[in-house]
Amino acid sequence: MQSADTALHEGLAFRLEAAKFYLVLDRYIPPRVWWLAAATLLTLVIGWAMSAAVDSGAMSVPEWIRGLVLCIGVLALWGLGFRWRLFNRSFWRYFLVLDIGTCIIEVLTPEANVRSHSPGLVVFLIMIYTPYYLGMYQYGFRSDDIWRSESRARRIPPPRTSQVATEQHNQTKRDREE
Repeated sequence: MQSADTALHEGLAFRLEAAKFYLVLDRYIPPRVWWLAAATLLTLVIGWAMSAAVDSGAMSVPEWIRGLVLCIGVLALWGLGFRWRLFNRSFWRYFLVLDIGTCIIEVLTPEANVRSHSPGLVVFLIMIYTPYYLGMYQYGFRSDDIWRSESRARRIPPPRTSQVATEQHNQTKRDREE
């Protein structure tokens, strides 16, 4: 019986530690403006790196895949900053795992040039990609307010055709006249 009590106590202690971690994480995660700044910076860095690699003509298939994954991943930061629902929540949860997996594969491939980078560049990349992964994690796992209901978060509206827009405008005019 004591082993069951010990297991219960250890389980509760682990949950308490996890709750403390998320409390600290929620308290120190930056507000929307910071996520928009991070999304802008990452969009510029990834865009510059991809264009430089394409211009040099030396991109391998794994580098193309990694670049595409990075471009999609930045969308999570834009969604977090603007409070938009992009794709769905489970997509971002699985995508985070896929992204981390492609990053690990990229580092472990024999032709990876990551190992030849200077320590200063590695520190810079870690500083750049920490908000990337943290934002994607928060967007997929910790942003209940975005994913909860239609009224509290807005979706990107579908493009309206001119006919639908004209009908809606005419209906609004009729409503005002009545």
